[in-house]
Amino acid sequence: GIDLLISGNITQSQGTGSLSTAGPGTIQISGNASYGGSTIVTQGNLVVSGSLSATASVGVASGANLEVDGMTNSAASATVDGQLSGKGSVGPVNIDSGGTLAPGLSLGNTTPGVLTANGNVSLTDNSSIFSIRLGIVSGANGGNDQLVVANSGTVSLNGATLQLTIGGFLTAADVNQYY
Repeated sequence: GIDLLISGNITQSQGTGSLSTAGPGTIQISGNASYGGSTIVTQGNLVVSGSLSATASVGVASGANLEVDGMTNSAASATVDGQLSGKGSVGPVNIDSGGTLAPGLSLGNTTPGVLTANGNVSLTDNSSIFSIRLGIVSGANGGNDQLVVANSGTVSLNGATLQLTIGGFLTAADVNQYY
């Protein structure tokens, strides 16, 4: 569940402002956060169902999770040592050693989703994980999580580990589509 819900707008009156989370709980931002500094998830979960429209950069520490179901600034690079998940829109993404990219995954929601990266996506090495769920609900092309890379971005896997979660709705035809 959500431990703290911030439904109003977060603004700054002077300077650039920044947001850093601490502690094991879950914080959800459903409003617009328009501060211009960094967003750092050091522990626990930060769920962005609204927007981080002006944040300059995004960082996710090991063991922490950033779920973006809304959007972050499309120019703000995300450096992830923990997990980046969700069904929203982010800027360029770098998944460091031990980090996980889980497009479509949302806390408490079992339906598939699409995470859009506005720029390059890079998984650093074989200890980085690219996690996808296939066949989790029935329906043509509707049962799979997806990563969309926009703005002429590229994906560099660099030997990353592909972690597939296979649901009960994956058919033989689906398997042939992916292999």
